[in-house]
Amino acid sequence: MPKVDCIVDIGANVGATTVLFANEYADARVVAFEPEPKTFQLLQKNTADFSRVEVYPHGLYDADKEATLFRDKEDSVTRSLAEGIDTKPTGDTIKLRDAGKCFRSLSIDKINILKLDTEGAERHILSSIKEMLPQILVIYIEFHNEEDRQYIDALLSPSHRLCKTIINIPHRGDVAYVAKDVLRTWPGVEDYKIVL
Repeated sequence: MPKVDCIVDIGANVGATTVLFANEYADARVVAFEPEPKTFQLLQKNTADFSRVEVYPHGLYDADKEATLFRDKEDSVTRSLAEGIDTKPTGDTIKLRDAGKCFRSLSIDKINILKLDTEGAERHILSSIKEMLPQILVIYIEFHNEEDRQYIDALLSPSHRLCKTIINIPHRGDVAYVAKDVLRTWPGVEDYKIVL
């Protein structure tokens, strides 16, 4: 795999994946976003020992705006921008920034690994950074409805190949895409294709 210089974790929560990235890619810049204030404090605490990790206390979207972040009925650190079957009817107001504008302000012009777990805002974020997507090596996304999954697949299929999917319940799952240019460097990868 090519050298990893920049990793972006959008919806970092308390930082489990951020810390994993920071440990695995010690020389990379790791940029994490988490809009929920108490969760953000834990993210700060958990990443404090990593000098190349930057954390920001807002969410990303395809516009600058405020939104309600609904609390989960059972999980104290899970939130969602959409009110649904798993959420309480109330929430906290958070700030969202246009992802493309935010990246430009932070001098993020190339991302090697992107992780999105934003409880429904994934499609909006990807739309905002559409021009950056073809050069991202690996993209991990949690999706929250079938229409979004289909949109994400159509958006990424010209430049990426779907490499892993985990769907535990209808409308929710995790997908991982790898850039086709990276796949071409894997010896024998085409040997796994079955054509009838």
